[in-house]
Amino acid sequence: MTTLNLGCANDPWGDVKVDISFRTQTGAPSHPDMIADAHNLPFRDASFEFTRCWHVLEHLKNPHQALREIRRVSSHGEIRFPYDDGFKREAIWGISILQPMIFWGAIKTRSVRAHLWKIHPDSLAHGCKVRLNHHFLFALISGRKAHYFRGFAFPRIKREWVLTY
Repeated sequence: MTTLNLGCANDPWGDVKVDISFRTQTGAPSHPDMIADAHNLPFRDASFEFTRCWHVLEHLKNPHQALREIRRVSSHGEIRFPYDDGFKREAIWGISILQPMIFWGAIKTRSVRAHLWKIHPDSLAHGCKVRLNHHFLFALISGRKAHYFRGFAFPRIKREWVLTY
């Protein structure tokens, strides 16, 4: 199985990892196997069985063109992008789970205006399955101890849209 991780940053998943640069827009290091633009991928049609593109479309000049390229080079894939602009949700999430790096990542993303678009799946979902991922606001109610809190109604955050094809 050949897999593509488009917009990989420092994520090790995938047989082929592609990003636009060796640094992300916020200055974090990126470790791609290949430097390429998502608007014009240098691969043949149907080169990959699966493509993963998580939280990349909102950074691109033309997300529709990038989605066409993703579907051209792979037969199946999963694309994720934020439910909203991502700033408030990520900042609150980072504080609530005591992860300052997530909080500072949200601050950096906002300060460099890295999110160019607030995307809604209606404009992209032609022939894709769409779902909305939610996360609990507090980390205490996730994981192994979650069954202790099953009877309580804790707040959940709408985190991201997921398109699969």
